[in-house]
Amino acid sequence: MSIEERISIIVPIYNSAKYLQFTLDSIMVQTYKNYELILVDDGSTDESASICRKYVARDSRVTYYYKINGGVSSARNFGIERANGKWITFVDNDDYLCPEYLENMVKATTGYDYDWIISTYRMISRDKLIKEGIDAYIKIAGINDLSAKSISDCKYMFPKLDGYPGVMSCNWRKFYKNDIIRKNNLSFTNIQSEDELFDMQYCCHITSFRSMKYAGYCYIASDVSQCHNSSYIAEMDWIDNVWRCYELVKSRFAIVDQEYWDKVFSRMLLRYSAYIRKGYFKDTRVSYSKRMKRWKKVIGDPYFRKMQWKHTWILSTKLCYFFSKYKIYYIGDLFLLFVDGRH
Repeated sequence: MSIEERISIIVPIYNSAKYLQFTLDSIMVQTYKNYELILVDDGSTDESASICRKYVARDSRVTYYYKINGGVSSARNFGIERANGKWITFVDNDDYLCPEYLENMVKATTGYDYDWIISTYRMISRDKLIKEGIDAYIKIAGINDLSAKSISDCKYMFPKLDGYPGVMSCNWRKFYKNDIIRKNNLSFTNIQSEDELFDMQYCCHITSFRSMKYAGYCYIASDVSQCHNSSYIAEMDWIDNVWRCYELVKSRFAIVDQEYWDKVFSRMLLRYSAYIRKGYFKDTRVSYSKRMKRWKKVIGDPYFRKMQWKHTWILSTKLCYFFSKYKIYYIGDLFLLFVDGRH
């Protein structure tokens, strides 16, 4: 990759005036200058628009769009449609980039034109970032240096990459090739856990990737996170879509590592359990008949029937598996009403 190839930075925005300037300033001072900054305002009602327009007036690389609220997936898709760079990267509207972030991501492709670049990241509280700077991180959460330059390399390296917790669960701190997204009509789906689904779909079309320990993306930890809300749990359509992606990845890379597939089954068994339990939490509870439909959908799923006891050590997941495997979900219904119904 030439040092002069353009990067399209997409920032979905929604009522983020309080912290938006902090985020945008960190982009504007990047040492790598050949980028376009696409600001997509997803129907904000605060001062986000006026902040964005100041940056548009200041720098020709910045474009601003306002759209009717449709959620983060629609905002990202809106940005993708307008991206002109070779690479597309996403930045959340309240996070922060180290000054050399773009430059180091570009340098990661020196000597080889990878299809996908993934870095690690710093998790940091906003107070510490403001008072003490970027080195006051809570932790660095990430991955080791991995490199796959062919499909045959991916056969061995992709299981290692996917084995790192959370590597597929966010779209920031990654570079995607614009032409791969466009040629394969990839887009974000208006579905819970859309980040992970998009990454899995993208992986179905790559032949190479590189991951690295470099942590230039600062994820700002907050007290309220959508991913920790009981309503933010994947539905069955998400589970079905991800299984299809895993089948395509398995076929494309000819992955035979059974230990890896056991990890995949463990991860997905958690999702089945979460899908069932969502019907019992106070804020997402459904009627008895709908809860029964959830149990029956899981029991009838062909992938679920391949699950084994070894695929989970988590008690709540193991119990859901037990009630489903032996088709005694009517007992499971009473149990989860008592356990999860209080939350």
